[in-house]
Amino acid sequence: MIGFLNSIIDPLKKNRYISLSMRKLLFPLAWIYGLLLLIRHTLFDLKLLSQKRVAIKTLGVGNLALGGTGKSVVVDYLLEQFKKTTHLAVLSRGYKRKTKGYIQAQQNVTAALIGDEPFQFHKKHPEVIVAVCEKRVVGIQHLMALEKGPSVVVLDDVMQHRWLVIDKLIMTTTYDNLYSSDALFPVGALRDRKKEAQRAAILLITKCPQQMTLEQTEQIKKTYQAKTKSSCFFYFNRVCFKNNRLLKNNKFERVKRDHYFSGHRDC
Repeated sequence: MIGFLNSIIDPLKKNRYISLSMRKLLFPLAWIYGLLLLIRHTLFDLKLLSQKRVAIKTLGVGNLALGGTGKSVVVDYLLEQFKKTTHLAVLSRGYKRKTKGYIQAQQNVTAALIGDEPFQFHKKHPEVIVAVCEKRVVGIQHLMALEKGPSVVVLDDVMQHRWLVIDKLIMTTTYDNLYSSDALFPVGALRDRKKEAQRAAILLITKCPQQMTLEQTEQIKKTYQAKTKSSCFFYFNRVCFKNNRLLKNNKFERVKRDHYFSGHRDC
């Protein structure tokens, strides 16, 4: 489903000259799509569709948009930060792989078997368990069944997978195309409702310019604090910083590493 939507939205994103009148013609389709999303999320909210809670810590990274918002870079950063102190696994669906079902990366694995991004994770972080599975619940169950299973699982591109209860969810959105300024597919590039951002514990704004000012971060912070309960962070060149500490002592300050796994929302 997501791959199909990506194949349609990519040409629309490249052709930025699409007129406003054309977008208006697509509005009925976006309305129907939004209605289907509303029904789906309502079924989960009312517990008519059940969610699985697993006995292992989970940390998810996802977004609301079709296309790249820096999710993989964030996953890579998390693996780099925690792999020395935590037995980690990363679970992805394995986009564009030529296989199906659960596959755990082994020594001779290829990108065709697990997908390009999981393959890169495996090569860069050999001490981390890398696995792919379309059904995240099934993938988690396989990981938990391992003799030396992980203590924490990082789930890539998991925002829409509500079948699994995730302990902490990080949502990414790009600085130059914030989700709040976008619209549902096919009028815009959103694959899910803006309201779903409220499920994220952390809102991570990626691809931020180095010349970003404190006033800009404060304005964004106020905007999203009014809409969500998420802690707001900014991502600059692979280093994560919290908005209210950006210019403290005239230098950037890194977020505490234990924030993601602690029970506290503030650093």
